[in-house]
Amino acid sequence: MSTKKLPNSWPQFIVSWDNTGLEHLIEIAEEEKIVVFEILKAHPKANPPKIVNRLANLISNLLLRARYNQQRHYEIYSFNAQKGITKDDILVAFNESPQTMADTIRKIGVKIHSDRAPSNPKII
Repeated sequence: MSTKKLPNSWPQFIVSWDNTGLEHLIEIAEEEKIVVFEILKAHPKANPPKIVNRLANLISNLLLRARYNQQRHYEIYSFNAQKGITKDDILVAFNESPQTMADTIRKIGVKIHSDRAPSNPKII
């Protein structure tokens, strides 16, 4: 396993929420970021090591949960936070202003899955 750091390595997270609030906030470990970066750089079609499989399994489990609970309108995103922002900072922000955090992550994050409920339902 390589011990080098990625350039400008910021904290990365996978987050999942539904219509009842935040459900998962997972920080991607530095080792996982390095392995993914090196695989994509050198051998994009190579078999991923187990550390990448953990992320794939995690995302797969979140997607499965979202698909079987569509009534809860799950959203799953991956995003980078600025240096110095911790998992606890994000949890506090979600508790204080969940809608602002959801809107911010939608803007800056990479959407993995969204069953977002329409904001302007039409009355027929």
